[in-house]
Amino acid sequence: NLNVGRLNNLKWSHDGSRLAIATDNLGIRFLNESGDWDGAISLDTVSMRAISYNNAGELATAGDDGFVGIWNADGTRKTEFKGYDKRVNSVNWNSDGNQLLTGNWDMSVRIWDANGDVIATRNGTNPTAWNPRGEELAWTTASDVQFEAPGSPVRVLRGHKSQITRLVWNSSGSVLASADVNGEIRVWNRDGSPAGIMQS
Repeated sequence: NLNVGRLNNLKWSHDGSRLAIATDNLGIRFLNESGDWDGAISLDTVSMRAISYNNAGELATAGDDGFVGIWNADGTRKTEFKGYDKRVNSVNWNSDGNQLLTGNWDMSVRIWDANGDVIATRNGTNPTAWNPRGEELAWTTASDVQFEAPGSPVRVLRGHKSQITRLVWNSSGSVLASADVNGEIRVWNRDGSPAGIMQS
């Protein structure tokens, strides 16, 4: 067994063959379907906070000190994105796997192309979420969800009374869920209209 320290994020590859694990002190570690350690991306000085696979098997990683990197399916480094100087806590591929959405603590949400060039920026922070079946984006500003659909201005989805900590689309991309620090979960339709409220 490896002492990987704190585990900050887990993501399966799209084919379900490898589990990527973002750690505080051992970079990215991988487990296979049998539960055996199956490789690593060593980043000794960076605590990793967020990971995301695209359909090609490329892994996007984000962490402390503004680090955002893209790794090929074999674990070799493809590119490192430059521009952040504070912790990046969220990273999401678009449905085509050629653009990346990131959010960090300096109230800067950015959209990047696969070469590491910034396409657009938005005012907001993590968490972020990109519809896995479409082009709708979501990010947060404290207790509000910022929602953007192609060809439409950004909409503010209000209802939470406290800091939002999680955003996640369902696998079909039809609904978005948001959760806050007080345990309230709100569900939104793909068009941004409210679909339900739950209290944990």
